[in-house]
Amino acid sequence: MCRPGLPDPSGLRDRPPRIGHPSFAYDAFILSPFTRMDLAEGSITHYYLMSTVWPYQVQVMRSVLALGR
Repeated sequence: MCRPGLPDPSGLRDRPPRIGHPSFAYDAFILSPFTRMDLAEGSITHYYLMSTVWPYQVQVMRSVLALGR
């Protein structure tokens, strides 16, 4: 989510989160209308928004979960 050694336009690198990392992801928001279950493939596909602290951005993410059989 951030790379050491790159310029920090936000100025937050000097004030990292208290978890000991320069950045972290938080606040996943599932986009329910785009969730799909494929019984033939045995999978569920979720689309969601993921926010990052530094840089502060929102990313569209996709995860495919395999169903246990």
